[in-house]
Amino acid sequence: CLESHVHDLEAHGCPSRGRPLLRWYCGGGGAGGHHVCDVRIGTNDVASLPPPSEALPRIPTVTIAPGVEMPLINLGGVHSHPSNYSAWLQLGGRGLDTAMMYGDDVQVEVGDAVAASGLPREELFLTSKVPCCPAESFTSWCVWYDKEYKDLDAYTRSEIDARLLGVARVDLLLLHWPCATMEETVATYRSLERFALDGKASAIGISNFNASAIDALFAAGLTVPPAVNQVGFSIGGHSESRLGRDLDTLRKCREKGIAFSAYSPLGGLSGVDVLHHPRVLKVAAAHNRSAAQVALRWVTQQGVVAVSASSNPAHLASDLGSFSFNLTGAEMKALAEI
Repeated sequence: CLESHVHDLEAHGCPSRGRPLLRWYCGGGGAGGHHVCDVRIGTNDVASLPPPSEALPRIPTVTIAPGVEMPLINLGGVHSHPSNYSAWLQLGGRGLDTAMMYGDDVQVEVGDAVAASGLPREELFLTSKVPCCPAESFTSWCVWYDKEYKDLDAYTRSEIDARLLGVARVDLLLLHWPCATMEETVATYRSLERFALDGKASAIGISNFNASAIDALFAAGLTVPPAVNQVGFSIGGHSESRLGRDLDTLRKCREKGIAFSAYSPLGGLSGVDVLHHPRVLKVAAAHNRSAAQVALRWVTQQGVVAVSASSNPAHLASDLGSFSFNLTGAEMKALAEI
C-alpha cells in the first residue's frame, strides 16, 4: 500500500513543492483527514516582514550528543495551530520542532520553510517525533494513530517522516510517548537506534517520559542513549509526574546526561495564567521585558531547551530576544514557587 502511494503533490491537484511525497497510509491525508494540499496559503509569506528593530542576540546552544549542538529555543506548531516557520528562520531562529502526529501538512510546511530559507542545512536544527501511544488514548492523536497507522514499524515511520520533511537526515528524532507497554517501548526505541546508526538521525531521544520510565528504558540496555527528553515544563507547570512534567524528571535527566526540553514553556498546560500572574509581571517590569520573555528565560536559564510556537512575527522576534537579559537568583526562586 505504501509503495503505491508515492506521488507528487500535483497528482492531488496541489501546487508542486518540487519533491515527491510518500503518503502515510492508504487513503492519504494527515490527522483529522486533511490532505497534504490543505496547507494554508500565505502562512509563511515573509516578503513584507519588517526587519527587527534591533539586532537579535546569538541563540545559545546545548550539546546533546558528541558533535551535535541544539539551539536553546526552537519553534514548534501543530495542525490546529501551525507557526510561521519561514518568519522564524528569517528572524534568526534556527531550530524547528515538529512531529508526524501533527499532520502531513505541517511536516510539508516545515520542510518547505527549510528549503525556501536558502540557509545551509548544517545551520538548521530539525527535531521530529515518531508516534507511539500509552495504553490509554488520552489524546485524539492517539485515537487517529491507533485506527490508521499503528501497523507500521517505527523505522518505516521515521523514513516517511524524513521524506515528508524533504530531508535526508533529521537532527533529532524523538519517541513521542512511551508505548502501551515497556516491552513495546523498548522495541520501538531499538528502531530509532537503528535509524541513528544508519546515519539518518544525528541524535535520538524521548518525549513525555517520567523518571521511572527513563530508568526502565535504561534498564533494557541501550546502544544509543536518548539525547533529549521533551516534556511539558514551565513556570507554574513543573509538578506533574505522569508525563515527566516535574522536577524529579529534570533531575533524572541530568543524572543520565539527557538534555531536558520544554514544550508549552509559557504555561499553557500549567493551569496557571502565567502571562498575567502578578509575580511574572513584576519581574517583567523590572527588566523592561514582556511576561512571555520572562517565562521563556526562566526555562532556558536553567539550561532547559524551550519549544515555543507562534504565527505572529512580532512574538517570534520577542521569543528570540529573550536571551538578552538574565533573571536574578531571587527572581528564579520566586518564579519557581508559583
